[in-house]
Amino acid sequence: MSNVQRLLSCKGDRGPPAVAAVLLAAAFALMLPGQAWATSVFYYGVGSSNTGDDAWNAAVGSFTAFNFDAIPAGTNLSSLTAGSVTVGLGLAGNGTAGTVEVYHSTAFAGAGGVSDTVYDGAILNRSAAKSYPRMTFTFSSPVKGFGAWVFDNNAASRESFELVVTDASGTVTSLVLESHPSPEADLNHSVEGFLGAISNTGITSAYIVMLDRDTLVEPTNRYFEVDNVKVGPALQAQSDPIPEPLTAAGMVLGIGGLVTYVRKRRAA
Repeated sequence: MSNVQRLLSCKGDRGPPAVAAVLLAAAFALMLPGQAWATSVFYYGVGSSNTGDDAWNAAVGSFTAFNFDAIPAGTNLSSLTAGSVTVGLGLAGNGTAGTVEVYHSTAFAGAGGVSDTVYDGAILNRSAAKSYPRMTFTFSSPVKGFGAWVFDNNAASRESFELVVTDASGTVTSLVLESHPSPEADLNHSVEGFLGAISNTGITSAYIVMLDRDTLVEPTNRYFEVDNVKVGPALQAQSDPIPEPLTAAGMVLGIGGLVTYVRKRRAA
């Protein structure tokens, strides 16, 4: 029996003060820790159109964007700075590494690249000549949003991508990003698209993972690039998510229903 059910099952005459106490306790029970009031919302931009991140941009409001055009190829990066937030960079899924490699390719600025997506310089899932299927991002303070553009660097195999984020509600995974759903057309060397997430409780970490399209395993010997990395503003850490406005309104309506129910029982 839930806390609310126990409260409503109490017998005996209940005057207005007692009814108010019951309703207050019921409302408190509804707001106990562990309720998944909010979680991350994902945004997708499939393919190379540089408008694919417009919805994320509008939803997050302010953000810091990183491109890597001015950083020399071969540079190993361990972090980025987005205002007051330090973004730790790394690789995982084939062991771990604490850096990613800056990579420049004519493909980004040629037939496969589109400005404001993956263009000129990008970060590669390679460190010390070893490739990893996951590119990781950790935030020194929780942030409202995170997003990035992905380039599929494998012309002879089929890959898809997912974004996995952790916020106060737990860890959640996006849908698969795939710009060429037809197997015959999926042998591409081009921009796959944009993956982003927004959380009103604050994202603490994220990673982009490459999946083999046929087996859904994480390949350890293939490459992808990430560019135009976007980090939303820092948020104050919350141990428990705050109810969203519509949830809170629904709770008020529910309490109103409890009032009517208790009054009818007393009248009977």
